[in-house]
Amino acid sequence: MHKPRRQLTAGEQAELYESLGRKLDRVGIETQPEVAVKVLDLTRDEGAGANDFSELIRHDPALTARVLKTANSAYFAQVGEVASVRRACVVLGLERLRTLALGFYLSRAAMGSAAQELGRRVWTGSIFRGCLCAALGEELLPEHTAEAFAVGLLLDVGIPLMPVLLGESYFDLLEGDPGPSELQSREESTLPFTHADIASVLAERWRLPEVLARPLMWRYTPPRPNARASTTRTLHRIAYYGGATNLRHLSEDELRPETNTQIAEHALHLRGGKLLEAVDRARSEYELSMQMFGDVADRIDDLDAIAHSAHLQLVAMLERSVIEDAATRRSELSIGVEGCTVSIHRTEDGTLVALLGGENGEAILRHRFVIGDETPDSLLRSLGFNEFPKDAVDALNEYFRMAA
Repeated sequence: MHKPRRQLTAGEQAELYESLGRKLDRVGIETQPEVAVKVLDLTRDEGAGANDFSELIRHDPALTARVLKTANSAYFAQVGEVASVRRACVVLGLERLRTLALGFYLSRAAMGSAAQELGRRVWTGSIFRGCLCAALGEELLPEHTAEAFAVGLLLDVGIPLMPVLLGESYFDLLEGDPGPSELQSREESTLPFTHADIASVLAERWRLPEVLARPLMWRYTPPRPNARASTTRTLHRIAYYGGATNLRHLSEDELRPETNTQIAEHALHLRGGKLLEAVDRARSEYELSMQMFGDVADRIDDLDAIAHSAHLQLVAMLERSVIEDAATRRSELSIGVEGCTVSIHRTEDGTLVALLGGENGEAILRHRFVIGDETPDSLLRSLGFNEFPKDAVDALNEYFRMAA
């Protein structure tokens, strides 16, 4: 009987990742997509231009064909045929070229041994998710749009591999088409590892830089609005909100019709109507991206409805984040545990949030729970502690008794 993922300690998580690496070896997942790494190197080289990318691309017939097809699409309305890779690189523009080339190689590496039917379904949403993250990146981190696209594209890369590693029973968890957060919750409570764990292991195997690997690892950890600004933290913010959006056509009853641009400004640091503009831009870029990824994904049928749904879901998520952040600033209990701070806060819906804070006060991990569902030991275990100091257990026992 395996232990559910949410009960693993930090030490057991490290063992899990080593085990997953061995399992991925057995199913034949590439250790490192070499050309994608070269593209990454070029994206980090401020002096790299169209000639450098065209020199790399022309040695790959598959990517060459896609780049030429995209450059000749109606989107760019060229007077004559674009026949050379160099000219295609100029037409596409360096930023879009970096984004599409990187996404192409990473998606090709990830699709190698995945469950093909499920893989197509996942990548259909992942391409739009990548475009959405790239559009948010243009607003928040314009010099790293390619990285934002890659992060969005890879957020669900582990899902097609779950039935490969766990068997056909995994499809039972997909019943009802759960959204990202619901699926993660189902996996954490019943399985020994999650699709987010696989994404983290793949990022390490592919030697992706920390600026890409960390947002994948933190995908389901809510960012703090007042967290210290950095490229990695901003990409984490983009990955969290872009990754939590359920990319299916939700009914009007499931969506809130009103929007609040002040919410977006507070939680995602976007000004005015920039959130809606970003979603509209993602819709446009998706159409273009399908020129590159049409062989690994199906086209979204009602793209306008999906974009509308994504926008309203983003607003709702941002609003909840603001409410929860205001609630978690009112600490009901704060104790020191092994050099860290564990604080407990009550949200407006009556549930509790336990925050694990580092030495600089920044939240490392959040765990939501209800009194009666946790003991002091299980709560500390959920926050990654292997040992349970008596003074911390006593303080939590007293808090649980009073809160009940």
